[in-house]
Amino acid sequence: MIRKKKWHYILLSLCATILVTGLAWLIIPDCSSASNRVIPVNYPELTDSYQVVVVGGDPEGVAAAVAAARSGMKTLLIDTRPILGGLMTQAG
Repeated sequence: MIRKKKWHYILLSLCATILVTGLAWLIIPDCSSASNRVIPVNYPELTDSYQVVVVGGDPEGVAAAVAAARSGMKTLLIDTRPILGGLMTQAG
């Protein structure tokens, strides 16, 4: 009798998880659609020189750029997203 209840709770929690995931999938907009393109902005050419160029604003890219700048190197951080932190920041 106890085992039967245990399996019922496991099955119920699995069904609830699938239901919530399906509803979230319907509500949250699709980020890969063509309407969410990144449009490049025309910046003037960079005339400065840099000792370190970090491409990517994910947490590891930000950490690398901060470490290089703190060590006294002239650093440039490049990212295509409007905010730093990558998916960790955008998902929050």
